[in-house]
Amino acid sequence: MACLYRTFSPPSMRLNSPTYFTLLLLMNIVLGVFVFHYGLSISYIDAVYFVVTIVTTIGFGDFNLAAAPLGIKIYGIYLMLSGAGGYAILFSLVVDRLIKNKLLEITGKKTYKMENHVIICGFGKVGQKILDTLLLLGDSVLVIEKNEETQIDLLQNQNIPYIIGDICQAETLTKAAVAKCKAIIFCTDNDLANLEGALTAQEIEPNVRIVLRIYDQTLARKIQNGFNLKLVFSTSTLAAPTFAQAAHDENIISTTRVQNEVFLTTKILITSQSQLDGIRFAELQNQLEVAGLVLYKANGRQIRFPQADEVLQGGDEMIVTISRDSYKTIKRLNKRKQ
Repeated sequence: MACLYRTFSPPSMRLNSPTYFTLLLLMNIVLGVFVFHYGLSISYIDAVYFVVTIVTTIGFGDFNLAAAPLGIKIYGIYLMLSGAGGYAILFSLVVDRLIKNKLLEITGKKTYKMENHVIICGFGKVGQKILDTLLLLGDSVLVIEKNEETQIDLLQNQNIPYIIGDICQAETLTKAAVAKCKAIIFCTDNDLANLEGALTAQEIEPNVRIVLRIYDQTLARKIQNGFNLKLVFSTSTLAAPTFAQAAHDENIISTTRVQNEVFLTTKILITSQSQLDGIRFAELQNQLEVAGLVLYKANGRQIRFPQADEVLQGGDEMIVTISRDSYKTIKRLNKRKQ
């Protein structure tokens, strides 16, 4: 079996992959079935039963190798040793993998394979409020925090994945899967660290949506103009939910929670040749329970509280209040027909 393991497993996977080791043990069992089927002239089902009792060291005495040929006896000894030893090794590999992953997760050093998630860099008071808003919006969130003593227990209690590390290091952002994230928010108390982290994220993934917190309003404006960062906000003028809304969707203006349901006030630009192009506003109201606030027609006309018979056309932009689930539906309907 060791020979087979060296032959068929890549060097990088040897002795550290439960999957490969399980496959080899299964191959060993299948080989044993054929050996006993032809060597002892027993049925396949009896051969399977015999092999399983040998490798699991559970024998009932109904089958034995006392009268078997010498070669079969030798193979039976090999099967006993390889079965007992192999399963012991497999068990240790599985336990080692589970413990190692849990330790990496607890210590904040795990590398995550997430997609379409929002990364929060900095878990101070602002970061905690941003997290609450993102969870309200239904986003998957990962937190990066440099200080191990910062409210990490709150993340553990909510099963929020987190990384303990420097947001300015490419290695830390790579562990957080920044290349596949929906957006990344830099909201520490250090303006320079936020800026450096944002530039590092932009180097890794130029198209990533970056929401940057800068305390000084004048500096925020200069950074926005000088570093090609669209979503730069000053904390002296905006509250934490604004950062979360910008990360979730740049078209969202505000969020409101009524009992257990979340409502969004958002801008929607009607896409030409989409399912929304050419329908009456009444259809949106009936199907998705949309409350229209303002409709900006493509010809420049502005209509407050659009009437039910108003027809939507490509290029129109409307501001509506809508539930979170209905907003997902309306975004799908607003895609250009293939």
